[in-house]
Amino acid sequence: MMVWKVVLGLFCLIFLLLLIPVRYHFKLEMWKISVEIKALFGAFSKEIIIPGGGSDKAEEKRKQTEENENIPSPARESITPAKEENKEINREIHQEIKKPVEVKEKKSKKKPPVFKQIHFAIHNGLAEEVFKAVLSLFNHSKPRSWCIYGEFGTGDPMTTGLTEGMALAFLPDITESVVWKYLEPSYKIKGKGRGRMIPLYAIYIILRLAVSQPARRFWRYRQGGMKDE
Repeated sequence: MMVWKVVLGLFCLIFLLLLIPVRYHFKLEMWKISVEIKALFGAFSKEIIIPGGGSDKAEEKRKQTEENENIPSPARESITPAKEENKEINREIHQEIKKPVEVKEKKSKKKPPVFKQIHFAIHNGLAEEVFKAVLSLFNHSKPRSWCIYGEFGTGDPMTTGLTEGMALAFLPDITESVVWKYLEPSYKIKGKGRGRMIPLYAIYIILRLAVSQPARRFWRYRQGGMKDE
């Protein structure tokens, strides 16, 4: 009886934790997006910057290439035989295990090509169900408030005027703080916003999609247990 109480208590605790909204704040700049995610009333916080660390990785790769080029030729010659010996050993091991693996692959059912899987998912109704699930998640977690501000101008008055007209027609409240430049180019445009998502609802949408009939039929078809419809 005590075990069941502990299990029930853990289940209720997990259920309550999944009801706590996950909140996010984002900032947009030219060629840069930063998103801050907060969960459990701020106990967990994570910041994601896109793109992030691209220049650092390139610099690190460049330094590593320079270090390899500075290795003396005798040292390279001493390293090369060891690599060749390792390749021969790996080749022998691969040849030993190749036959059993090939036999096992022949016994398993052949999976259909990716193109046929996509065709089956479209005609089976899975693609429509996936689209509905994504739309439900987007409507639930879309930004509750956001705005665009800063300066924008292409240098061409006609193009800038057309852009301003489209912004006023489709996003009047969001772009009201934008300063439009007609005579000079300016791309100092920025944006910010915030929203929230309840994890339990997202899990419900994903599980409902996973156990749906189109998803189950698609999984059977992908494993080779069904023919094309």
